Amino acid sequence: MTNWLTDVMPNIISNYACKDIFNADETGLFWRLLPDKTLHFKGETYTGGKASQERITILLCCNMDGSEKMQPLVIGKAKQPRCFRGIKHLPVQYEANQKAWMTGLLFESWVRHIDKKMAGQHRQIILLLDNCALIPQTCRASQILV
Repeated sequence: MTNWLTDVMPNIISNYACKDIFNADETGLFWRLLPDKTLHFKGETYTGGKASQERITILLCCNMDGSEKMQPLVIGKAKQPRCFRGIKHLPVQYEANQKAWMTGLLFESWVRHIDKKMAGQHRQIILLLDNCALIPQTCRASQILV
């Protein structure tokens, strides 16, 4: 049995420069959630409320040497949030769906966008991802080894 980290991965990435090895990961940000632990004095009672489930999902990606950071993908619930009115340029790519979660279609669209960008720069990259079931089998990129 071969060990992925010591045997397989070093052979794959040995042909790529550090600037062409990218890692992407998503995280959920519960932006209205209060801390569940707080400081209080002995004898005082602490009453908590129902935890807020309002969230956004953020996909972050950068290369191994830190010289290139992709524009973050932010996924919210509203298609056109009121807070974006009058904004001509966002520093993030914003998408929306009912639960503010990453979907296979959103991920495939994001990969195709990165692939197009790399093709324009005549670069081939490796994109390292965590154990993700959202990667559609039809998601193929010419410039990216996923």
